[in-house]
Amino acid sequence: MYELMQVSGNSYYIQSPAKIGLVRLNDTDVCLIDSGNDKEAGRKVRQLLDQNGWHLTAIYNTHSNADHIGGNQYLQNQTGCRVYAPGIECDLTRHPLLEPAFLYGGYPPKDLRHKFLMAKPSDAQELTAACLPEGFEWLPLPGHFFDMVGFRTPDDVVYLADCLSSCETLEKYQIGFLYDVAAYLNTLETVKSLRARAFVPAHAAYDYYTRDFKKGLALYSSNVLIMEKCEELLPDHFNFVRGVVDSQDLQLNISRETLQHNSQLRAIAKKVEKKITSELKKMRDNDREEYERFFENFGRGLEYGIYTSYGMLKDELADLLLFYSAKQQKLITLDEYLEAAPADQKAIYYAAGESIDRLAKMPIVKTVLGKGYDVLLCTRDVDEFCFQAMMTYGPEPELDAEDKPVEGTGPKELKNVASGDLDLASEEEKKEAEEATESNAELFDVMREALGEKVERVVVSTRLTDAPAMVTSEGGVSLAMVQVLKSQPGAEGLPDLHLVLEMNAKHPVFEALRAAHEAGDDDKVRTYAGILFDQALLVEGVMPDNPLAFAQAVSELMK
Repeated sequence: MYELMQVSGNSYYIQSPAKIGLVRLNDTDVCLIDSGNDKEAGRKVRQLLDQNGWHLTAIYNTHSNADHIGGNQYLQNQTGCRVYAPGIECDLTRHPLLEPAFLYGGYPPKDLRHKFLMAKPSDAQELTAACLPEGFEWLPLPGHFFDMVGFRTPDDVVYLADCLSSCETLEKYQIGFLYDVAAYLNTLETVKSLRARAFVPAHAAYDYYTRDFKKGLALYSSNVLIMEKCEELLPDHFNFVRGVVDSQDLQLNISRETLQHNSQLRAIAKKVEKKITSELKKMRDNDREEYERFFENFGRGLEYGIYTSYGMLKDELADLLLFYSAKQQKLITLDEYLEAAPADQKAIYYAAGESIDRLAKMPIVKTVLGKGYDVLLCTRDVDEFCFQAMMTYGPEPELDAEDKPVEGTGPKELKNVASGDLDLASEEEKKEAEEATESNAELFDVMREALGEKVERVVVSTRLTDAPAMVTSEGGVSLAMVQVLKSQPGAEGLPDLHLVLEMNAKHPVFEALRAAHEAGDDDKVRTYAGILFDQALLVEGVMPDNPLAFAQAVSELMK
């Protein structure tokens, strides 16, 4: 509970009894769509904000039910954020006593003045279009409550408040509350025609990636239900599939233990898996727009399937994956990447980070693109783990007359552009960089000592063109991967990063470094080294260990 789940781009939700929307407005500022059911929910949200270094600017309430505004007061007191609510909902948010009074037709007795019916009051302002962040849109969704609204974010994600409920919710409560039935029916018609990249109902079923979610297909024998959710019929990476399997060959009184070892069931499961894969490929080839929407919502599970199987399932699943191409500026498959690649390309190149915009601006990405090679820009937390498990991708090598592999054919290695040697430089460029590294050995020793354990080496780069420096990682663990690991519970004991600071010997900054060293001003060299290292981290989307020291060092140089 209270896990932060990414929907698309900067649009997230927090898993809670009534899902809380969270949208990143920039690197530091976020807003919420609703705030949860009580002060404790507010505390959980505050913890998430602090963990990520985010500042809460505003809460946009969809409506005034207590389970949607219960965290308002706490978060407003803690952060000073603004609270907005639409129409009548604003009055009820400011005076929550009105909700149980409305529901029960009089002043509510003590037993009805609890957090499930009456939230703490918050200083709400009426919602208008001018209050919304740039690119946001609010959608009237009346019926469940007076002036309930939903919100569409710039990522084309729509938060639907309480206009839809999952089967689990309806089974739990049996009946949903409707203030205006006619308005609600109109809202349902409106929602039916809405198009968006993704929808987030407040009371949706459990997320597909939480431990509480249970996969499975309904299993029948001759039209008689045996099991509502037979987990054995679906692998984890297809947990989003819903359906029914009806077999005449299964016994009605078969036990769960027997099912788990039933050869017929295993055969059915294999056929189901093949059928799902086939249908997904058809969608990918015949309705690309629809498939992209599907992949945005469920592609993460396919990648987990490859990762958790240590790459064993890549032959079955890799063809279904989509990644953003820096060169083509659209989502493409790995096959489409290889089809467009030059004949001499030795690897499939990718970059991993938080956003496509930031990745596209990385110096090393620009360098690889300048060589004529495409780069896949990966923003999912599982992308790099998936590629690490796959290791290679592509058809088997062609064979010559002696059945020996033809050079240049066969699977391509998957390489992170910010990790290790990309082998893009010519022999002449490599030799030039080695000689420059040797001739500046004393300068680099001073820089490495200044940086301490942060870097293994300082070298002259063969791949930088415009930027003064970059940080690369040697070995199998990249900076982006470490950031993902750090965000997980139990992040202690992470593998050591072997970082290298690569310098652009043709950049004016490098000349300034050499001049300072030759003049005996090694203090300036040390200051430069720290600034360049932190600057390179920022380009990678990684916050320096001491941002204050970085800012002070920059200020000192500007005097």
